[in-house]
Amino acid sequence: MTDDVRLVRAVSADIERVADLYVAAQRQSGVIGAPGATDDDVTRRWVRKCLIHDEFWIAERGRRELLGIVALSTDRLEILAIDPEQRGQGVGALLLEHAKERRPLSLLARISRDAPDTIDFLTEHGFEPVDGAPNAHGQAYVDLHWATKDASAEEDASAEEATDGYSPA
Repeated sequence: MTDDVRLVRAVSADIERVADLYVAAQRQSGVIGAPGATDDDVTRRWVRKCLIHDEFWIAERGRRELLGIVALSTDRLEILAIDPEQRGQGVGALLLEHAKERRPLSLLARISRDAPDTIDFLTEHGFEPVDGAPNAHGQAYVDLHWATKDASAEEDASAEEATDGYSPA
């Protein structure tokens, strides 16, 4: 289903269509826009900021059919959004695998509790809940973490070294 899909780095000319897709995906999932957003314009401005400051990839078919987007900061999955008509076609999994390749040690995602489908999707793809708290705007979120087995083993070894093998019984 994704054989004819290509992933390309987003450029400034993609800003409007990327923002439109993000707003459509958010509406379909029942989430109200970007963190702290009160309307679509605020959400679009947030997406534009992410496109400028983050590593942004788009999944497209042909030259212009936008299917989904993923944005990565240093250690975070900032955005993963799929065209509502493309959900269930493998585009999200393709973008998420690309994100893991770009950040091969670990990724953190902060997902609104109002988006249980997204939380379920990420946990099905190896993310684990690590925390959950309201953000600065009072919205309830859950933090999800993914790490390679190598990264997890390094974290465990570091923790054991820090305690010199001591663990309370």
